[in-house]
Amino acid sequence: MYLVEEFLPALGTWGLSLPRGGIDVREEPEAAARRELKEEAGLACEVLEPLWQGVVMPNASSWHVHLFVGSGVSEVMREGGDEVGGVRTVKLPLEEVKAMVRAGKVDGALLALAVMMV
Repeated sequence: MYLVEEFLPALGTWGLSLPRGGIDVREEPEAAARRELKEEAGLACEVLEPLWQGVVMPNASSWHVHLFVGSGVSEVMREGGDEVGGVRTVKLPLEEVKAMVRAGKVDGALLALAVMMV
């Protein structure tokens, strides 16, 4: 599983998360996912399949999320991006990430959701 290690401003610490970002005007969710994957993780996928979409906290935010699972992953040059303090791409076995989620060592609900769904 490819993740990014980045500074998490809301928590004031570094942590692991999914590559992610916003969808530009008139941009389709899959195109945004491919762009963000390249910008944040320096990765490209041959195939991206929708995994889940919805609102994470509908009582507090209208932030709509599209999760994808990719295959045929290859490294590419990072281009663009607006990450604070930089990011580092991390490749971990899925079982190790599952264990981290179970042990409470993952702060992001989206990462935990993605791991459960995969």
